[in-house]
Amino acid sequence: CRISGDQAAQVFVSNPAIANERAAENGPAERLGTHDAAVELVQAMYSNAVADGYEMRQRALRPVYVGTLKVQMIAEYRGSELSGKVLRIENKGPSEVELTEAMVAPASALAVSIAESKLAPGKVTTAYLVSQNGR
Repeated sequence: CRISGDQAAQVFVSNPAIANERAAENGPAERLGTHDAAVELVQAMYSNAVADGYEMRQRALRPVYVGTLKVQMIAEYRGSELSGKVLRIENKGPSEVELTEAMVAPASALAVSIAESKLAPGKVTTAYLVSQNGR
């Protein structure tokens, strides 16, 4: 696969039916506690993998501005109990910003991971959020 041009895109293909079969073979999803399942999902999102029992959709939604930060959801993971979001965050302001969990995630989030918490002007980082479905 060769990447060229300004409009290059990365495509991930997954088959949730296979992942669900593997999850069923390995035992029920309850084998992990909610906290452990959230950590496992963050690890999968960080490595651009699709965890068993999850469907990943790459969707580059229109960015929104939160102060001087440009925030864009670039991927979403859906499972039966948990969902995850991958956010691209760019500092468009003139000074460094220190990102906190409270700045990038709702209070109901089970897990939050920010790749680089200190964001210099013009720099980009990624945040990974995991929440329970329906919350």
